[in-house]
Amino acid sequence: MASNAVRLLLAPLLLTCALAGAQEVYEWTDLDGNPAYGDTPPPGADARPVQIRQRRGDRGAAQSAPQRPDELQQAIALRERQTANQAAAERAERQDIVRMVEANCASARERLERYTTAQRLFRLLPDGEREYLTDAELDAERAAAMLAVQEWCAG
Repeated sequence: MASNAVRLLLAPLLLTCALAGAQEVYEWTDLDGNPAYGDTPPPGADARPVQIRQRRGDRGAAQSAPQRPDELQQAIALRERQTANQAAAERAERQDIVRMVEANCASARERLERYTTAQRLFRLLPDGEREYLTDAELDAERAAAMLAVQEWCAG
């Protein structure tokens, strides 16, 4: 069985080698009944010559490629402009993110400063009245402000 697989794998290789050497290729049936190929059949084998057809390259693909140096240079220049534009857009996006993080960091620091220096904190009620925070609520707000500074200013 392995012998059959080897023969089937070797057949295209033999055909290719035969083309390279411009020799004639023969096909015959081996003792196991499998087709075999080669440039010299074994003695006594009922071999017949095989017609090998060569394929030419794809002329359309070759013609669609840039033929002149100026076309090639234009294509290269276009690709370079596209790459530069993409890089500039990525830099601008990174700068926007950096500015946003810096603004959020500054805001978080100001909030923490207000919460740590204030004697009493309050929240405004819908009617405009102030509701002062308890000591536990004040500690929780200060801890949240500290966490915000750590999150936004850690970089």
